[in-house]
Amino acid sequence: MALMTIRAGKLNRTAEAVFFMPYVFSTTVVGTLWAWLFQKNYGLFNQIGKTMGFPPVGWLSDPRLALPSIVVATLWWTAGFNMILFSAGMKQIPEEVYESARMDGAGNFTILTRITIPLLRETGVLVLVLQIIASFKVFGQSYVMTGGGPYGTTRVLVQYMYETGFNYFKLGYASAMSVVLFLVVLAVSAIQFAIFKEKRR
Repeated sequence: MALMTIRAGKLNRTAEAVFFMPYVFSTTVVGTLWAWLFQKNYGLFNQIGKTMGFPPVGWLSDPRLALPSIVVATLWWTAGFNMILFSAGMKQIPEEVYESARMDGAGNFTILTRITIPLLRETGVLVLVLQIIASFKVFGQSYVMTGGGPYGTTRVLVQYMYETGFNYFKLGYASAMSVVLFLVVLAVSAIQFAIFKEKRR
């Protein structure tokens, strides 16, 4: 996505806006939209499948498909933010580096694999850390789309903390879990940055 938007031009700027647009939506909007798309009887995906002769699929009611469906919705929602980060990273690469590579006979694929991707390593680490932190914090999509069902297959950690504190009023237990979650996220982030720093050396 970032490669599609990196070159100057009206079409590329339009693509950048289209890719980033989902990220400005709230979690409730994203969850409601995708819950309708995945709806078994009247959802868009099943209506398209119906015209092609396929039976309706319970995307959010089937325990095997509910979590992957939420993953798809989350990827659609967050990919634009990561695209912006990678696009910004590519814009920091000096054009002289690409010109030198082309003068030496490097093709587009070689430039991508030997120059662009290696020079985006720091951006990649940043994106990885941010996405792992975001994964620990997933709540809204699951809560809006499935409520944690079916049979608890999409009940994420933050939802469990929320229900413990506000449904069962075990505020001390919920607070303790939130502190542990913070320490886990902090430890994972520190380990990733330490590994990356060692590789740079």
